Amino acid sequence: MRKIIFIIMAIMISVNIYAEEVNRHNVSDETANPKRIKADDIFYVKLGYGGILGEIEDQGTSFGFGYRHEMDALAVDFGFLNYIIGQETDDSGKTYNGNLIMIQGLYFLTPVTNNSFYAGGGLAYNFMRAREDEKDYELQGIAGIATVGYEIMRASTVRLFAQFEATVPFGMMKNGRGDSYYGSAIAMSLGIGF
Repeated sequence: MRKIIFIIMAIMISVNIYAEEVNRHNVSDETANPKRIKADDIFYVKLGYGGILGEIEDQGTSFGFGYRHEMDALAVDFGFLNYIIGQETDDSGKTYNGNLIMIQGLYFLTPVTNNSFYAGGGLAYNFMRAREDEKDYELQGIAGIATVGYEIMRASTVRLFAQFEATVPFGMMKNGRGDSYYGSAIAMSLGIGF
């Protein structure tokens, strides 16, 4: 009889241990860690490394700011001042890609868990600049954005993420002499949201 009672108690304890996995649904106000977020709105800062692709290629620091409204499976991401600033060389000026404003939808693959991969896309007001042989190539206009990433600590007020982002402008980079080429940009960044 003692063995049966001991086994039942061990099962009850182990069930409680496994039931206490933190996710976005099992945290109540009474048992919440003080870091539990009540609203799923976060501001974020991201920093990383990116590259500008095309006839003139360059790479350098990428950074950006934004605001995300996250539901369980979906999120709306409003980004602003997202830049990739290339390295200046002797024969060229500064090369850069910038998304002044951006809106995109994101889908979380495992929405209830504390950590999740996500993917999405959207639109941005983009500008690019590149210089080669004293020719300035520029572009301003709408661009498509594609994003894949991984976010951790989704049941907390502080969230961390790593993401890969590609910017594809809907136009050609041109200079004043009639030359043009197609350019795009990619960036890998780490971010923190609060």
